[in-house]
Formats: sequence, C-alpha cells, structure tokens
Amino acid sequence: MLSILVPSLNEKYLERTIQDIKEKAETDIEVLTEEDLGMGHRALTNKLARKAKGEWLMKLDAHCSMSQGFDKEMLALADKNTLQAPILCKLDAVNWQIIPKPRCVCYCFNRDLIFDYWEEYEERDKNTLTETLSLQGSCFMCHRDKFFELELCGEEFGSWGQQGVEIALKFWLSGGRVVTNRNAFYGHLFRNMDEFPYKRDMKQVERTKDYCKDLFINNKWTKATLKFEDIINKFKPVKHW
Repeated sequence: MLSILVPSLNEKYLERTIQDIKEKAETDIEVLTEEDLGMGHRALTNKLARKAKGEWLMKLDAHCSMSQGFDKEMLALADKNTLQAPILCKLDAVNWQIIPKPRCVCYCFNRDLIFDYWEEYEERDKNTLTETLSLQGSCFMCHRDKFFELELCGEEFGSWGQQGVEIALKFWLSGGRVVTNRNAFYGHLFRNMDEFPYKRDMKQVERTKDYCKDLFINNKWTKATLKFEDIINKFKPVKHW
C-alpha cells in the first residue's frame, strides 16, 4: 500500500488535491491529512507518517494535481534504497489544469546549498529513472523504513525550508539513490511571497539554510557513509560549482 501524506496549513486547495489523488490513483492507497495548528510542516509530516499503514510513503503538498496512474508507475520502479519523485510541472489551480511545459526533471544547489533547477543534466541522463542531485520537495516517495531510518523530515531543521536538499542529500550520503520517474508527473501550485496562506518566519528560514549548509558540507551528518565531496564529484560539473 502507498500512504500519501498531505500536511496542510490554511490550504485553499486541500480538498481538491485529495479528490485529485483519489481520482488518479490506480493502486491501493490511503490519504492522510491534518491541519497544522502550530507544530510545523516537518513535524506534521512525521506525525502523519507514524499513522500511515503503507509500506511506501509519499509526501505531497496540499496544492497539487497528479498524472493518471502516478502511483502505479512509481511503485512499479520502486526499491528500498531509492528516493523517487515524479516530473514537476506547474498547476493552474483556478482551472485545475497541469501546464505541461516547462517541466522539471533534474535539480541541483549552489555552494550555499540553495536549490536550483538543472536543465543541462536532464539532457545527459534520459533514462526512465533519471538521477538528480537534489529535489524540489513538494512531492517524493520512499520506503517507510528509510523515511524513519534517515529521518527525512528532520525537525531540527525547523518548520520550513531546504526540504528538497535535505532529503536528497540524506539518501545520497547514506549510499542510496535519488531519481525522477519520467513515467509520472504532477502539477504544483507555485506562489509568490504575497500569496502564501500563512506567515513564514524568514529568520527561521535563514537559520535552516545555515544549519543545512553546515551539517552536510562539513560532513557532520552522523548517518552518512559517504562524504559530501563524493556526491558533488559524482555530478560534476555541477551547475554553480
């Protein structure tokens, strides 16, 4: 079973997202959601994960539309040591339509571990499962054992920020693999700073960035079996490096 975790905070499109998941899924799934009353995005995701019954967990933002059979396509190529995400597209939430282009397959980060898109690498690796240095963070799937073993939503990072970098590096550094599945895609609602349905503590976001950079670049993450430099060298030449 696939358990889909949908943490929410004043999300206008939560019900539509859940409806969409159920309409598009073609396997045995469960959807778990809850409103964040102050515990934070990572903590709420962990709470939902502990309640989940599925062998596989997918975290999904509460403003997304999925491709038909996304779950079937991703589960067909799933393995315990791989963190997987569908292709990322934009969502026209008002009309509830996925905008097919541009689409995002590969991601990276700069020397401060700030996330970026990486079109050049997509052209180098066109396999169905395309390796990617980082992820965007709005949708990812992994085995439940790995979710807890690697503490993918580390609450010490703070409530919000750097999640795509965090989860990708935890998989790579522990000897796993991070990929985009080209057989599945989803639309994600992108908002500017004025459109967020909640206030974000930008000082906390900056602290999260600093913590993430220090933890991984300085090889302080205790569950790592590889060095940060090993991962960078694997993907050289990395954009911004």
